[in-house]
Amino acid sequence: MKTIFQHILVPVDFTDKNLAAIDVARQLAREHSAKLTLLHVIEFIDFPNDEEIKNFYEKLRARSEKELEKLLALLAGEEMLVAVETIINHRSKGIALYAAENNVDLIVMSSHPFNPSQPSEGWGTVSYQVSALCQCSIMLIKQPPTDMEPGDSP
Repeated sequence: MKTIFQHILVPVDFTDKNLAAIDVARQLAREHSAKLTLLHVIEFIDFPNDEEIKNFYEKLRARSEKELEKLLALLAGEEMLVAVETIINHRSKGIALYAAENNVDLIVMSSHPFNPSQPSEGWGTVSYQVSALCQCSIMLIKQPPTDMEPGDSP
């Protein structure tokens, strides 16, 4: 019997808000015996291809690999296949392309909570763009703003 999810992707930007998405993805991967991939997308800058920009991207890639290793350590001891990837692209496009090229069934990512007083505020977010671009299922993990008390509405 094929499980619903065989490959779960978590795009990460190395902020604390990613931890909730990683935790949910870990639980789902465990339940479905799925592969879990943590992906960091280094934003592509359209700049002439010279040595300075290559060095810049090499430093960003090295930092990404160190940060991904820290996140990988959080998943140590889990009985599941976990991978880490770093790519250079535009964030939303890179996530969508990675998902399509790697047979991702589900993307789990953090997102801003909905603010009813400013409903159009979230249209430009990476999570909204990914949800519009990707063909696979998307699960958005929304956390209340840190200055809110439990039970408050956004």
